[in-house]
Amino acid sequence: MAANNAAAVSIAIYQDGNVVFAEAFGEKVRGGGQAVTPDTLFQMGSTTKMFTGIATMQLVQQSLLGTHDKLVNTLPDIQYPASQALTWQDINIHHLLTHQSGLFDRYIGSDESRHLVEYMTTSYPQQNRQMNP
Repeated sequence: MAANNAAAVSIAIYQDGNVVFAEAFGEKVRGGGQAVTPDTLFQMGSTTKMFTGIATMQLVQQSLLGTHDKLVNTLPDIQYPASQALTWQDINIHHLLTHQSGLFDRYIGSDESRHLVEYMTTSYPQQNRQMNP
């Protein structure tokens, strides 16, 4: 926890579908004095990307999916925003696994004439709510 500057961590070990160990360490709010428990809810953040990537590559290994398969063909029932329907056509599984989509970065309050870095460091924090303050 100290090496990652984390206020808390929760650990659970499953075996054969059953929890065999669960423990939590730290505080809900650093310096707040309220300890976390194994029942405290945490945001998972980007950890699900690893599981999704492994599951996707297992489908590729089984020849059920290809890395260059188009997203619109792989998931035909997704409702793509009408304003982006054409730009979604070329996105493939490889793009998603490598965290690139080819979509334009559009944020609330963004302006075509501003540099993205400037916008993300100045305007974005004031105009878009934090997920986890």
